[in-house]
Amino acid sequence: MIDRDWNILVKSIHQGNCILMLGPEIAVEKSKGAAKPLLQILANELADELGNGSQIVDRNNLAQIAQRYCSKESVSDLQYVTEDFFEKRHKLQCEVHSALASMPFHLIINATPDCLFVEALKANKKTPEIDWYNFRRGVREIEVKGTTDKPFVYYLYGHTKDPDSLVLSENDLLDFLVSVISKTPPIPTYLSSEFSDKNNNFLFLGFGFRNWYLRILLHVLQAGNRMGRSFALEELVDEKDSHFQNAVVFFQNEYKIKFFNEKLGNFVKELKKKYDEEVGDQPAPVADVPADAPSVFICHASEDKSFAKKLFDNFKAGGLDPWLDKEKIRGGDEWDDLIEDTIETVDYFVVVQSKAMEAKIEGYVNKEINIALKNRQSKVRKPYKFTVPIKIDDCEPLDDLKNLQTIDFTKEDKMDELISTIRRDRQRRNKR
Repeated sequence: MIDRDWNILVKSIHQGNCILMLGPEIAVEKSKGAAKPLLQILANELADELGNGSQIVDRNNLAQIAQRYCSKESVSDLQYVTEDFFEKRHKLQCEVHSALASMPFHLIINATPDCLFVEALKANKKTPEIDWYNFRRGVREIEVKGTTDKPFVYYLYGHTKDPDSLVLSENDLLDFLVSVISKTPPIPTYLSSEFSDKNNNFLFLGFGFRNWYLRILLHVLQAGNRMGRSFALEELVDEKDSHFQNAVVFFQNEYKIKFFNEKLGNFVKELKKKYDEEVGDQPAPVADVPADAPSVFICHASEDKSFAKKLFDNFKAGGLDPWLDKEKIRGGDEWDDLIEDTIETVDYFVVVQSKAMEAKIEGYVNKEINIALKNRQSKVRKPYKFTVPIKIDDCEPLDDLKNLQTIDFTKEDKMDELISTIRRDRQRRNKR
């Protein structure tokens, strides 16, 4: 990496725009004198149990070996063996994890079901939140947003706490891809928003870009079209590996990912050194809201608070002045008076429509909408706006809002469109 690469990466980590992607080659253990990835060790142990007559082509290919294991034993046996394997290693320590855990990553995607990085975060006095994708059944909407002190670790291929969620065999992988593509279940809204945010970039460490399915996965997760460059570290064992070289060309061109073939330990050590030298203990920068920024009330159901917080952060970064109850209400404030006064004075009122909001036959959120429509919207002449409905899942539009144009977030991230809609309306008003 040249100095410019290091500077870009350090800056994006410091500003909270870098999503850390921990691949299957990161979690390692010394085995027979050499450090090997845990998934490779698991594959070897399963291969030993299957014996020489099991027609195994590659002893290090976990998906292939797990497929054979399920045929000979059962899926539940494979899940039990995997859960036991990682439980025995939950106290492993790794310098790579420790160095990365000391840096301010707010969101980490883990491609293995180990808890090494979570333990490293705790050792750095952080309180991580975790969750995982389960391709066999529904997933929970994430109720928290990752921060530098409380980073969010998401297990993309399942977690041993939920053995049914683990993606191990070739069949598991195919079913996982079908589930992600068909959105049954969908990736949680918070994650899909983070992935599709063009201001975010990625640091892929040992993610295995030789694997064909990563093209599908990153395409579905809308990880392309970045404003800045992402980085990927892959240790290339065979310089003539045409599959890897083809993958490099594809991801460099389509996803702006710059690849480096370097020892993982050396890379992370240098990254930690440069981060400490250039940033040290400086607090992460906070964007200033312009004095003339249009103010925006974010109306949402309590179940959608993670998405509302995402709106809050993006509005602030986009030069708006957002109002969100958990951010603005202080102890001792009179709730009714404060909410009503705020709706009376803000410039715009964004309604986050969802199945959770649709289900609220009674609730305070209905009162907020009624106040906005009766006291403000009724006074606004077309084509100007006050109430801006958005839709974040497959819900029916609220009857009171059907006559207003809704911005649909269900198929793709429309954050830029939403912010532009508000800013354009404000400019149109200012020209009068």
